[in-house]
Amino acid sequence: MKKKTMFALLTFLMSASAVFGLNLEIGAKGGPGLGWLSGSGYEEYRPGKDNEARVILSAGVFIDIQILSWLSVQPEALISMKGGAYNDSHRFRATFLEIPLYIKPKVLVGKGELYFLLGPYWAFLLSDFHWGYGGGDGYDYTPEDSTFLGVAGGIGYSFPTGKGTIILESLYSRTLDPLTSSLYLEDGEWVDTIYDTYFHGVVLYIGYSIPIGKK
Repeated sequence: MKKKTMFALLTFLMSASAVFGLNLEIGAKGGPGLGWLSGSGYEEYRPGKDNEARVILSAGVFIDIQILSWLSVQPEALISMKGGAYNDSHRFRATFLEIPLYIKPKVLVGKGELYFLLGPYWAFLLSDFHWGYGGGDGYDYTPEDSTFLGVAGGIGYSFPTGKGTIILESLYSRTLDPLTSSLYLEDGEWVDTIYDTYFHGVVLYIGYSIPIGKK
């Protein structure tokens, strides 16, 4: 259902932009950030351990579809790392394909535009979940559900340069679906279970876009 909803929305947006001749910009962006975990299940699994942030990376492409002079819709496709770290060198990480769909209001500030991004995103697991233990190799495993719904929002500034536009953004994201917890041993067998655990991330992006519509 999540995949069908996502593709229906993207197909509608692209079709509408073609039919009504909307202004389009296509671009790429990427940058570093910090990721961490939260949730009662996460805290239960590692009682007494603090949750520290770990360095993450995110990069991909986007299309800015201008609806009004002050409003755009912006679908994106990003390859993003997510994860968290513990004080005792434990690590939890995974790589996702993320498909955000943002509402993008904007206002002129100086020679550029100040804008805001807010909307849902779909995250598709591209790698196994990895738990690292005390500097060792840890364990890799694949959960039953590899698709997650999340929400993201942030602020950015864009300014023209040459034939394109440079963008600077700060974005926060978190998953809304609970994540599969670490493996645990039960009757000699490794078992995974669902806990109330979620990914968070803050990423600083720099990017560049060019017009491809009627601008």
